[in-house]
Amino acid sequence: GRVALSFKWTNDIQSYVSVARGHASRVYPLFSYPVDGIVGNPYPAALGWTYEAGVKADLLSHRLQIDASVYHNDIKNGVMSYLDPSLGAFRTTYQDYKTSGFELQARALIAEGLSFSGGVGYIHSELGANGAAVNTVTGNPVPNTPKWTATAGLQYETSAKAIHLPGKLSADLQYQYTGKRTADIDKSYYLDAYSLVNAQIGWKNKDLEVYLFGRNLFDKRYETFGSLYSGMQLVSVGRGRTLGVGLTISF
Repeated sequence: GRVALSFKWTNDIQSYVSVARGHASRVYPLFSYPVDGIVGNPYPAALGWTYEAGVKADLLSHRLQIDASVYHNDIKNGVMSYLDPSLGAFRTTYQDYKTSGFELQARALIAEGLSFSGGVGYIHSELGANGAAVNTVTGNPVPNTPKWTATAGLQYETSAKAIHLPGKLSADLQYQYTGKRTADIDKSYYLDAYSLVNAQIGWKNKDLEVYLFGRNLFDKRYETFGSLYSGMQLVSVGRGRTLGVGLTISF
């Protein structure tokens, strides 16, 4: 269930509040091995309340759009993943937790065909006492949940007449920042913050698009998951630089 109320202050500025009740069906643990032909009990169903308030603004004759929101999530028996060094694999567990924070996003038209987009987010997360883990994790941050995230990007689009083609040429440069976050529910240690730079250039016309892309251009070896095993800090490393070509056909 969900209920929302919005109010238009002007034709270009609108604010809203919403409350939602969520439910996720019971699921079996990842790598749940049958014993004597019987699968173990599934996790309890996950339930949650989500509260949000925000404002949307379209300013300067549609040259600047701003979205801002604050939120609070209260989750019971939420499923989360972690790295199990003894198995050399990712596993799942469930735990009560709460998250609160804000998000701010903006998009601005700088010049004809050139636009800037960016955003920043903050999350305060906290584990509850109920769940698969013992009560010693109460108050710890939710694993792999950064306090700060940010994005920034430049997008450019122009006619392809300069190269004697129909349609348009486009270029996209994007920066992504992910702050440090705890590796596990015990807050054994923190994974390092990291930044990624992605780019894409291409040509499109009606229902066809061809593009070249680069992901993680500076080949960062960033940490995605972690766990403590016999006193050692183990981490799973993200994908390095990736270059490729893509084709999109719409019909």
